[in-house]
Amino acid sequence: MCTVGQANFARKRRPVPITLVALFQFFKAGYLLFIFWEAWMAHLSWTARELPAEDPFVQQLIKDPLFLLLPLVAIGSIAFGWGLWQLQKWARNYLMFLIAFGWAEGGFSFNNYLFGGNLIMPVWQRRTTLCVFLLDLFVFCCLAFYPEVGKAFGERD
Repeated sequence: MCTVGQANFARKRRPVPITLVALFQFFKAGYLLFIFWEAWMAHLSWTARELPAEDPFVQQLIKDPLFLLLPLVAIGSIAFGWGLWQLQKWARNYLMFLIAFGWAEGGFSFNNYLFGGNLIMPVWQRRTTLCVFLLDLFVFCCLAFYPEVGKAFGERD
């Protein structure tokens, strides 16, 4: 006979894919913070040496002001990772929504952004985009289709 405590423990066992996705979110946050930190330190070094006004950090901000949001994206990744680690349904649902939204917003298709012939994008950036797309696809599939994941979040078959 199963008691309430045993049933709750069985439901709250974290499947391996959730552990991997949560750890990936923590790694992603660390990487984004590292990129921002390195750029910021280069900026401080540049300004301390009183070099000309063509500061690479400022030039990056002119090209892509969203760069300043990297710390916020990192905090969001930490929140999602912690939510997944704690088997919070909101973390799973929002992360799946954000991945799908990113695909829709980015216009990913086999004849346009990733694989189109008329790309004004360096090869390294296209490869990075493809790697991010594949990682997101892996995360989405783990969260959406892995059988033990639904059970861990309290869903029934």
